[in-house]
Amino acid sequence: MYGYAAVTHHHWFEHLAQRRLWDEVNFWRPSAHHSFNGPPGSPFFFKLKAPHNAIGGFGLVARFARLPDWLAWDCFGEGNGAAPFEEMEARLNEIRTRNKFVATGPVPQIGCILLSSAIFFPKELWIPQPADWAPRNLTYQRYDLEQGEGFRIWRECQERVRVLRAEATQF
Repeated sequence: MYGYAAVTHHHWFEHLAQRRLWDEVNFWRPSAHHSFNGPPGSPFFFKLKAPHNAIGGFGLVARFARLPDWLAWDCFGEGNGAAPFEEMEARLNEIRTRNKFVATGPVPQIGCILLSSAIFFPKELWIPQPADWAPRNLTYQRYDLEQGEGFRIWRECQERVRVLRAEATQF
């Protein structure tokens, strides 16, 4: 079984982490040019950028879709990691400008990696990023969850979930 770790926008993560559990979130990319082909049910880890260099949570891949930003907002609302829509739109515009994004077609679309059962760990439960993570890697990386760094991260995520469940049942 494989999982995926992807560099996660700080504001997206911080917004969603205010509520630890989400039924569904949209891990969007500012361009729909590249698709995501991870199979449904695969773990998708939120890799936080420097200075954090940690895994801050994960969700399970539901599917990939290309959508106009306004439709992604209509479908997922704050599950897009922003509130209101204008905040999401501003982030998209900033990223597109910085990366010299050129729209193709009359309506620019974003790549939407739809994740179910997303969990965001509190800072004290963050997991050290994969030891083999390249410093300049800005895309996702696939990991074998049965060996090496993929196994470590998946095992530690499962341990964090057990800790959080135990805390939740104490009340």
